[in-house]
Amino acid sequence: MFRATAFALAALIAPGLAAAQAPERPSGFNYGLAFVANNSPYADGGWEFTGLPILNYIGENWSIGLLDGLRYGIVNGEDFKLDLVIAPRVYQVIVDSAGDPLEGVDRGPSGEAGIAAEYQITDLTQFRLRAVQEVTGVNGGQEVVLELRQMVFAGYLPVYLGAGATWQSADLSQYAWGVYPDEATSTRPAYAPGNVWIPNLAIGTFIPLNEKTSVIGALRVDFLPDAIVDSPVVGQDRTTSLFLGVTRSF
Repeated sequence: MFRATAFALAALIAPGLAAAQAPERPSGFNYGLAFVANNSPYADGGWEFTGLPILNYIGENWSIGLLDGLRYGIVNGEDFKLDLVIAPRVYQVIVDSAGDPLEGVDRGPSGEAGIAAEYQITDLTQFRLRAVQEVTGVNGGQEVVLELRQMVFAGYLPVYLGAGATWQSADLSQYAWGVYPDEATSTRPAYAPGNVWIPNLAIGTFIPLNEKTSVIGALRVDFLPDAIVDSPVVGQDRTTSLFLGVTRSF
């Protein structure tokens, strides 16, 4: 069946996670535990719940982690930052399982490389861009993520609101949402969504418990376009992902 892994669920939330954290994260090792939930948009559907570790290291001009992969800063200005990114792509993994509605459809993780940019419009408003190319020969697709984030305060609680959209090339969208000709059956025709845009909304927060320990929460909803909803392997028009974690630095 189509099955999101633990990393899969977190990866959907990860683009919104950093904005929920403190503006300046100290260098060093960070670890923690997260609870993640996701309602699968695929035909076998249903909510999935799991826990996973949070592990990352932040250096002077680079970082590496389970969610973000490897990032290296090439521009680090006051209002504009630009990073090189190498990261695994582990969400939208498909596991072939006999007896499921999607039997015979199989996908695996891949790797991607590209850039991630941040522009600070005001102290509380930020624009983000992430553009990557699949580099492991799995699907050859490209993805561009655009997002506008606004920080507000509910009393002393910092809350970020995000609105954005993800563009996926035809190669990537067929891998993620489509059916290849050799996977077609009498009840599951071949299908290619083509280039697609997927809008999303997100909300998150960061709650420091003390100097080293924090609670991070985020909620994200992706609204699938008709080109994806019309696929025979897709069962609904949106997907909701929830992330709740505790992190500690030293």
